[in-house]
Amino acid sequence: MITEITMRNLKGQMSNQKLTGKDILVGPNGKGKTTRLQAIGIALLGYVPGKGKLPAETFKLSSADTMSVGLVTDTLTFTRTFTRTEKSGKDGANNVSVSQGIDLSPSRGEKKAADKEARIAFEVGNFPVMMDFNEFLSLSDAKRRDFIYSLSSIESDLWDRASVEKHLRTKLLTMDLEVNNPDQYKIMNGLITDAMKEYPAADDIQAGLQSMIEWAKAKQTHWNDEKKNAVGAVKKLADMKNQLAETDRNIVQHKAELEQLQQQLTGSESQLARDRERKRAIDQRLVRTADLSTMIETLLKPGPKPEINYDLKIVDLQGQIKEFDFKAAFAILDQELETVNNQLREAMDRDRLAYVSLAQIQAEKGVLESTLKQIDEQSHNDGAARVCVIHPKIGCDKDFSKAATVFGQQLAILGQKEAEQQAVLKEIRKEIEGLEVSKSNIDLKRTATHKQQTTLNQVNDETRKAIAVLEKKKAEEINAAARISDQLKMYQGELARLKNLPPEVIAPLEILEKQSEGLKAQIKDLKAKLEEQEKAKIMLSNLKSTMIDSKTATYNAQCIKDLSEALGPKGLQGELVKGILEPIRADIQANLGLMGIDNEFYFSTESDTGKEVFQFGWKNDFGDERNFDALSTGQQLLLLIAMLVTFLERSNPPLKVLAIDNIENLDRTNFRKALAGMDKLSDKIDNIILAGVVDLYETKWVSGEEVKTLLPELEGWGITDLGTLESKEVEQSA
Repeated sequence: MITEITMRNLKGQMSNQKLTGKDILVGPNGKGKTTRLQAIGIALLGYVPGKGKLPAETFKLSSADTMSVGLVTDTLTFTRTFTRTEKSGKDGANNVSVSQGIDLSPSRGEKKAADKEARIAFEVGNFPVMMDFNEFLSLSDAKRRDFIYSLSSIESDLWDRASVEKHLRTKLLTMDLEVNNPDQYKIMNGLITDAMKEYPAADDIQAGLQSMIEWAKAKQTHWNDEKKNAVGAVKKLADMKNQLAETDRNIVQHKAELEQLQQQLTGSESQLARDRERKRAIDQRLVRTADLSTMIETLLKPGPKPEINYDLKIVDLQGQIKEFDFKAAFAILDQELETVNNQLREAMDRDRLAYVSLAQIQAEKGVLESTLKQIDEQSHNDGAARVCVIHPKIGCDKDFSKAATVFGQQLAILGQKEAEQQAVLKEIRKEIEGLEVSKSNIDLKRTATHKQQTTLNQVNDETRKAIAVLEKKKAEEINAAARISDQLKMYQGELARLKNLPPEVIAPLEILEKQSEGLKAQIKDLKAKLEEQEKAKIMLSNLKSTMIDSKTATYNAQCIKDLSEALGPKGLQGELVKGILEPIRADIQANLGLMGIDNEFYFSTESDTGKEVFQFGWKNDFGDERNFDALSTGQQLLLLIAMLVTFLERSNPPLKVLAIDNIENLDRTNFRKALAGMDKLSDKIDNIILAGVVDLYETKWVSGEEVKTLLPELEGWGITDLGTLESKEVEQSA
């Protein structure tokens, strides 16, 4: 049983809600009634049922950057925390993510989120029934069916993929069909095989059968259209068959003429291509000759003289590079530092020994001072019992006054030793301070030397870079002169070769182009004419084959119709629904009886016209079926309570929670009936939670005065009035 709900920043809520097992939450709108029911769903499942399963969807209910929701049960306490994180991406955009964490107590060592989810599912299950009454009333028949199927958690033991295929083949592939119409038998066999491909092996019977039905509907529409088209094509064939002879007569002649024209065009296009290429080559040669003459003239012009003597400049820069043996300088400083460190360790050892010696002297001095004080006190306590001068709780009759003189002399000697030792310790510590200063000075020298080394290296690096730049420029000028010489020789050789080439003769291109255009126009017209003739011939040929296709389409249309009926409400689907719904119907009927309702409950899956429907309700006092939508609001809620308790019983999760919102839709009479009914069913459920804007009091007149008291049906219920933040449990009367 859930004993407490915890909420932090969930729609502004920062509170804990205690639960008793049968609880009702009342108060004005906006006080957090629905929020508490949503908190149960978030804690159990990680999301609000029907509102999206991603953490980002659930986080929309948060009123801060962190939101947590948790439950306390008899065996487990767990909390889910949702955290919003915002980071800047490489492109500067803000990337927002929401993560979810889970805390469990007591823990069994679960570290991964999947292990924690599995622990929650094991301890409390993941099958709460949380219902918004108004939302359920607005659902269509199909949506209500899906809702009930999704909550029922029932699987059929009688039907699976293999039994479905066996049933279809036995029912549809009969001996009579195989003997009397082998073609239709073959088509039916193929359709059954294709239909079974729509039923994945991993799917349950409901999902697999629904996939097959949807496939069969699409196929039935297709083959009905094909059947109509084939019948029309047969009629069209009779009107066009006389055109076939004329079409065939001209095709051969036109094809021979087209082949001749294409050969002529090929020859003309080949000559035109060759002459165009020759003209292009001649034009390119003339352009290239002019370009080469210009480039040779440019290269023969003298270039500018060098502006700088690179060798002198490089030698000057090399002389500016300075060298210094910093390694030797650092070695001297390291030796000095090692000497000071050794002296410092030796001085600190002497300091420690001197301090220990001083402490021993001070301890001995303290003992003597304490003993002398005790002797002095006993000498002034006449008549009092004497005690030991070493330990005051030990009795002793001896007189130690004579020993006081000896102890005093010893104390004076120890005082002198203490002063001498303190002087020694002071001198050692002064020596340590001096060594520390020396060590610090060496460190300063090392820092200065290192800085000097860095500065010198930087100056030398800059000088070497400048030398490298000058050497590169020098090499580039040398290479440039060599390249100019090579290019000049290459251009002069190419120019001489082009001038020595023999001239070429080409035909007039304009005449060849007009000849080719004329041939293309003739070919285009002839091709268009042949294309139309070929289309007509193919159409006539196809129409002839349509007579055979019409028979195939008719067989397919009939076979897919029979297959659809075998799968649908009158076939497998009807049998499956009956097998699933009858046990549910019986359990719902039993729960209605416990609530004091004798009306007979029913499911209806087929309309009077044979169409698939999904309706439910109960029979009235006259035996007439009253659909759920025709019941009063109070009757609807009473029926839903019995149904939802049934789903919880049949799914049998470790934690059974029934939460119903918006119970203000019930009038006073039906509200009291609902309370009484749920009280009778409460032994089957761990938690019943109701929420709504309702009045829990009735008015009575006692001795002429108006007195408000809680409804008697609320005995044993935990009541939380969120309008006054008051929570209490109504005690069960004897």
